[in-house]
Amino acid sequence: MSYPKSAVVYPYGSNDFDEPCVYPSQPFSNGVFYHEEPLKFYVPLLLFQIVVVVFFSRTLYFILRPLKQPRQICDMIAGITLGPTTPYIYYQIRLLFHQWAGDDISNAPDFARIKKNYLDVFFAGEGFSLMMSITTYASVIHFFLVCTRVNTSYIMQFGKKSIAIAICVTCIPQLVLSRVIQLFEIQGPEGTRELQGIGPSFISTYIVFVLGMISLPVVGEIVSELRLINTELGRLTMCITLMCDLALSVYTTISITAQNSVHLGAFDMFKKVIGIVIFVLFLFFLYRPLVRWIVRRTPKGGRVSEEHILLIIIILFVMTIYSEACLTSSIDAAIYMGLLIPDGPPLGTALIERLQLIHSDIFLPLVFLVWGRWLDVTRVENPRIVFFLTLFVLLAYVLKLICVMVPAVYFNNMPIRNAAFIGLLVSSCGLVQFSVLGALKSEAADDEGMMKQEAYLSLVIGGIFITGLASFLVSYFYDPLDSSHLVGCRTVQHLRPHTEFRMVVSVINEDPVPLLVNFIEAACANEYTPTCAYVLHLVELKGQLTSTITAHKTKKGQINPRNMDRLHNVFINLEETKKSVLVVQPFTATAPYKSMHNDVCSLAMEKNVHFIVLPFPRKGYAMNSDVNQAARSIVPPILAQAPCSVGIFIHHTLTSFAPAEPGLRYHVRVLFWGGKDDREALACAGRMAQNFGVLVKVTRFILAGSEQDEMELSRDMDVIEEFKIYNTGNDRVAFEEMMMDDFEATINFIRSIEEDCDLIIVGKQQDSRLLVCEGMEDWSESPELGVVGDILASSDFADSSFSILVVQQYA
Repeated sequence: MSYPKSAVVYPYGSNDFDEPCVYPSQPFSNGVFYHEEPLKFYVPLLLFQIVVVVFFSRTLYFILRPLKQPRQICDMIAGITLGPTTPYIYYQIRLLFHQWAGDDISNAPDFARIKKNYLDVFFAGEGFSLMMSITTYASVIHFFLVCTRVNTSYIMQFGKKSIAIAICVTCIPQLVLSRVIQLFEIQGPEGTRELQGIGPSFISTYIVFVLGMISLPVVGEIVSELRLINTELGRLTMCITLMCDLALSVYTTISITAQNSVHLGAFDMFKKVIGIVIFVLFLFFLYRPLVRWIVRRTPKGGRVSEEHILLIIIILFVMTIYSEACLTSSIDAAIYMGLLIPDGPPLGTALIERLQLIHSDIFLPLVFLVWGRWLDVTRVENPRIVFFLTLFVLLAYVLKLICVMVPAVYFNNMPIRNAAFIGLLVSSCGLVQFSVLGALKSEAADDEGMMKQEAYLSLVIGGIFITGLASFLVSYFYDPLDSSHLVGCRTVQHLRPHTEFRMVVSVINEDPVPLLVNFIEAACANEYTPTCAYVLHLVELKGQLTSTITAHKTKKGQINPRNMDRLHNVFINLEETKKSVLVVQPFTATAPYKSMHNDVCSLAMEKNVHFIVLPFPRKGYAMNSDVNQAARSIVPPILAQAPCSVGIFIHHTLTSFAPAEPGLRYHVRVLFWGGKDDREALACAGRMAQNFGVLVKVTRFILAGSEQDEMELSRDMDVIEEFKIYNTGNDRVAFEEMMMDDFEATINFIRSIEEDCDLIIVGKQQDSRLLVCEGMEDWSESPELGVVGDILASSDFADSSFSILVVQQYA
């Protein structure tokens, strides 16, 4: 039977016609052309809510970008603003206009009517119920995806530093806050005890738990968004957070079970324990083997089949229902099932790629909108209590800050500044904390709920404030590559002749490996001038929350094959052929493309290297375009923050492995105009000239009529004379000076020698007066290569077989 949309239906078999049942509104509207209001139907209303909250959140994100605010802060502010705060702001603006116009205040709009109309439209009953269902679904998927990105092997890698900090920050705030919150306890009606401005006395356990909570999903997202995930600060923060989250999860499960045991009978308690045991057995004996089977079935580099993805999602929903019925909440199944998914490719990455956008980026902001619905400043009855509650909330965050700083500084000799940054990051609030608060504040339209408005206001505003403050302070004042304390030689030019030459060679893909092998072999002169190459394989962080940097060789020189691939094996084989001359230290760093430069520079800083080699694919190379673009994108930040000299290795398209040939004959040409970068380039060539298999020819260009600074000219001549003296009697080294009329003649000369060399070395910057090329920087496609390097890497030399090393000297 069908009913009209406005029909009133009386209960069947009932003679009481005074309490009719209103038939629920239809989900879809026929449209405005049928004289219907779409927002009175809950599906168009849901779509409208999604559009408004997502648009408002992204607008805030754009506005607050200079303040380095993470996206979840903008989601929180958007959700709060779109709640009852919106009609309050509108009312205040209308009131100001009335006062400005000189109208009678009695003619001002009625706030109660404005608020009721807004809430009746934007938070209509059935539409709000649908939104609550969507937010629960989005929260389950979000927690599942976040836990999928967690590397559970971190649990086995905790050091004393993180353990000491985690113990302090987990225990002390809980103990102190549980005592302080008793100061709000008063005598309630009928002799009951309650907390003034908060609610019933039993709610204090949940308040203390939320304020002392350290959540891995929340902190991990903020650390990732601030691009600190592959820094020392970020890794230590993630270790502390993971350990605290694990300890609090165990504590919560035990405490809730203990509280329920008071109200449940022995048989009911037995059934609950059996339910937990069944869930654990399912996870480890059915679900985990299934996940491993799916991973084994997926070929390396291939995609996980849609059937397997659908199977995982269906199991997740089934166990979510089971968790809601037999465990503490529906979120438990999502968390534990996510942790058992191997992070990264293939399965973890595939799940995130399929589910991330629609669930986390579109549906998740609705969760914050639900929180905003409960926040109503007009219903605050005691502003004085709000002040004291805000002080209590700030005390909680100060306690967490102190509990991180004291053990970090006193026991681990960490700088006070870094310890404070970790304390701020672990104090961040987000979806996890506010989900607990939302559950306590869930209410009907006009009911107060368990938690009073004063407490909810203080907790929400305090959490947003401390999270925004932490993000701002850390992003602006923490420099992971601070080189102010560096000592020792950081350039090739100032390196003593028989000192070990240390360099970091970063590699993203296999394309430049054969050419880099030849370059490293050429840089190894003899046993009197040893070379140490730290080969860093950069891998994109996909489907993971924690970055890693793995050393594949122990301090005793033993190879650890974990995570090694054939890329590392090529360099290890080179080390075998160059014993007593070359030492190779293989590393693998997993990080987002945007912050890979942190791993390169931090490794160079830690190992006190003199030179960094960065592969730079030639332009117009379409194969692996995304990877090549990533290889080019990390060059500018490394040039700006490197703790030593840098060489940009521009290579041509070579895609197959070719081991270095015995008795290598490597032809090197140095193009020298003058300046500190050219002097560093000449120093690199001078070191390579000691190799019996390397032929070096230096061409110094002198442009007719050019003038050079006398001090720079004196420094250039000193380096040139030193190079000549050091290579006296070396018939593999040649030096020539060319007088050029203009820069075009120089380019023509370079084209004439391109077939006679394997490597051209140039400095990044030269004096424009020596090049006679004023204004050419404005036409450069890759300014990070300099004028000469950009020309050599252009399409004019696309068919050339030589590589180019563009050198920047560390200042």
